[in-house]
Amino acid sequence: MNKVYKSPPLMKKHLVIFCCLIFVAAIAMKRSPAVLAVTIQLNHETEKMQSFPPDSVKGDFNGDGKQEYMWLAGPEIDSSGMGCKGLCDSWIRFSDPAIPPIKIENCIGGIPVNLGDLNKNGGDEIGLLPDWFTSCWRNYFVWTLKNKAWVYAVPPIETHCNQWEGGVWPIEIDPKIKGNVIIRYSEMVDTAIVLKTKSVLIVK
Repeated sequence: MNKVYKSPPLMKKHLVIFCCLIFVAAIAMKRSPAVLAVTIQLNHETEKMQSFPPDSVKGDFNGDGKQEYMWLAGPEIDSSGMGCKGLCDSWIRFSDPAIPPIKIENCIGGIPVNLGDLNKNGGDEIGLLPDWFTSCWRNYFVWTLKNKAWVYAVPPIETHCNQWEGGVWPIEIDPKIKGNVIIRYSEMVDTAIVLKTKSVLIVK
């Protein structure tokens, strides 16, 4: 004769309590606009992120108080690995179509950086160290959005890979001079690569 398994009374009690808790939570979710609003917002943000490249960078790049995303779209590299199919140009693109893209010539890659609001104009500045096939010498670019167009916030900063390997960041706000930034750049002096620093006015 087969034995019929019967749940112990305590287990049945716990199961009933668990089901009741789930039911109460479901009702609370339906009746709580705050919970629903947070859930909907999180789902919306997740859907937005899934539509952009995984290395997209968040920031307020046009100063409208809203967060956008940016990413770099590079050229297609040819089979030799040392050239491009077409022009070797890249573009920094944005999730907000009202923000114009940034064209970078002679660039095959790189990750744009949100530098924060360096010039205190309300929008975040963008930095990029472009990738290239050869050479340790590369300019670091810093852009700011002015009159709905991207311009250099400071002239391109000449850097050497020694600077980057040493962890020397090329730009930051000058705490002593209002409206200025400190830039750190590399320069060839005789036969040595020298790291230099100066304070310059930033475009606002």
